[in-house]
Amino acid sequence: MEQDNGSTATLVRDISFKCGRLELAGTLHLPPGPPRAAVIGCHGMLANRMSAKQIALAGKCTGSAMAYFRFDHRGCGQSRGDLRLAGILDDRRQDLLAALDKIRDLLGPDIPVGLFGSSLGGTVALQVAAETGLHPIVTAAAPVKMDRISQATIASLKEAGLNPGPDYRAAIAFDITSCLDRVSGALVIHGGLDDVVPVDNAHLIYARVKDPKRIVIITDSDHAFGRPSHQKRLVELAHHWLQSLLEDGSRR
Repeated sequence: MEQDNGSTATLVRDISFKCGRLELAGTLHLPPGPPRAAVIGCHGMLANRMSAKQIALAGKCTGSAMAYFRFDHRGCGQSRGDLRLAGILDDRRQDLLAALDKIRDLLGPDIPVGLFGSSLGGTVALQVAAETGLHPIVTAAAPVKMDRISQATIASLKEAGLNPGPDYRAAIAFDITSCLDRVSGALVIHGGLDDVVPVDNAHLIYARVKDPKRIVIITDSDHAFGRPSHQKRLVELAHHWLQSLLEDGSRR
């Protein structure tokens, strides 16, 4: 089902799409004219598509003739399915690939597509970029390895009703280091005060991905880029990177 929530300037549509048997919910932002490119956004572990960062980035993208698609992963927001810790990275990888198929169905198979991922969404976006060759990509506070997890994150899981249990490390453990060599066009953003995902993850991503690439450490920012000034800078950096590289791709 598609629902027009927009004005004559920018069109906003609620989109339902399938990932296997699951029905997932998304919101597509369209510029006034035909989009020359599209960006798909992935949210973090316990977030959803109503992320303020993604909504702000969507506004920037539509102002530059780009579509933006933000969606709820399975078990989050308005999407069906269960939010499982075991296998979460592969579940979300499949969700993102389904979102990519939907965007190509709606906007055409040849439209240039970039990715934005926040926290675990950045991890998922990196994995899919390595698999599909999509670029550019922007990651914000993305973990590469989850062999350890902060006490704050464990508390968040419990508050959400997802008791990690005694073997939580095995349930969500992953390491995507090996796929980074197949990623190019990445902007890596991280907060210097991130106490959830250590900032060394950002340096590892930057060291392994191929040119063009850039790393920006916002030294006084936390994991969520919670201050308005940090969020504004994050959105501006992401928009500029995506616009520049997608514009180059659309001219090829």
